[in-house]
Amino acid sequence: MDKGYDNPTGHEVAAENKYVAHIRSIRDDRRESRRPGRQKSRRWVVERTLAWLSKCRAILIRYDKHAVNYLELIQLACGYLWNLRIHRIIAFALCCYSRVVMRRKQRCHRLAYLLILRARH
Repeated sequence: MDKGYDNPTGHEVAAENKYVAHIRSIRDDRRESRRPGRQKSRRWVVERTLAWLSKCRAILIRYDKHAVNYLELIQLACGYLWNLRIHRIIAFALCCYSRVVMRRKQRCHRLAYLLILRARH
């Protein structure tokens, strides 16, 4: 159980019902810092996905009477959301790639300019 049950009432109810209370103490310090190389855990995945799906009006209001049709609409909306996400990721990758290419071209131009200056002297 979480720290919200760390009070006398929470402990009494657990003891009355013969539960082994695994209640974290409010006074516990934070857990040790994450190990190097570990990413932060992802939370609220379901809530975020439902928020994205609620933007599709047919799913939000549920016009369909049959569960099969409703499920197909949800699958179609998930596919649409993944398509948008992949498009955004690809666009970001292309933008980063074009920046790298431009930096390389600028370096080549600078190097050529320095070589021309040295050749003149």
